[in-house]
Amino acid sequence: MTQKRTPSMYAFYEKEIKEAYKNENWDRAIELINDCPEDVYDALVSNEVIETSVEESRNGHGDV
Repeated sequence: MTQKRTPSMYAFYEKEIKEAYKNENWDRAIELINDCPEDVYDALVSNEVIETSVEESRNGHGDV
């Protein structure tokens, strides 16, 4: 993935995950979280869009 795509991908995942949370569509939220690229996932966790335990964040991005 190129750096130029990261901001637009981040924006997409942030919007979609927040919408899934708002609509209590947990399956969709989990699907999006598991699908997003590692760097986008890390940014979403850093910006508290995705909540994760300390241990999960140490292990990296995988099945939520």
